Order: sequence, then C-alpha cells, then structure tokens
Amino acid sequence: MAPTLHYMLENCIYGWSKLKLNPINVRNILNISYSQRLFTIVHPDYKYTLSINYYNPRTEFDITPVFWLPSYGVALSYKYEHSSYITFRFKTEDEVKQEIKKIEELQNIIKEFDKNEDKKIIEFAKLRQ
Repeated sequence: MAPTLHYMLENCIYGWSKLKLNPINVRNILNISYSQRLFTIVHPDYKYTLSINYYNPRTEFDITPVFWLPSYGVALSYKYEHSSYITFRFKTEDEVKQEIKKIEELQNIIKEFDKNEDKKIIEFAKLRQ
C-alpha cells in the first residue's frame, strides 16, 4: 500500500461539488485547474474556483425511465465512476495559485519517493535472481 500525503486547503470555502474533502490526499489528485467565476450571486467575495479531479472509484445506481405503451416504469442499473470533482472557492487569484503550487510540490515529493522505492525493489529483485 502506497503511503498517503494529505494537504489542508486554507482560506477557501466549498463550491458546488458533491464530494467535500479537506484535507485531501495529494496522491489521489488526477488533475487540478482554476478559473474565474462568471456568476457570483452566492459568495460574491470568492471570485475564483479551484477544481480538483479526484480519484474516487465507486459504483452508483443509474435510474433510467422506461416507456412502453400503455405503461411506464424505471430500470435500475449500476454505473462505475472513476473520479469526482471537488471545487473550492477563493477570494484572489494569488491564493489559488499558491495552493496549486503547494499541491504540485507535494506531488513532486510523492513522485520522487515512488521513484526511489521502485529503484529499491528492482535492486532487491536483481539480488534474488
């Protein structure tokens, strides 16, 4: 099992996403981006959105309406989802950029750790042959 590294986002509030995590596991971040909010009716002080595509495998129900004359019904099926989006809102662009920079630094630490562990296991395997 790979070690985890958690990071706590600061100076932000949650956006519209269903998944609400803070701290987040940096290893599970698939993609990260930010944008300026177009509509700021709710929380007008928070003008920027940080979007995180987060590895969150799960199975969900999918409900599909079925129409067959003269009646109707529903069909239930399972749907596999690989990831979820987590959104956070920030007041300034600099705050968002600083958070992205910190997350990327932690991701680089994890990549370096994984690279070192890969080298160790390859050396161990060579000694066993």
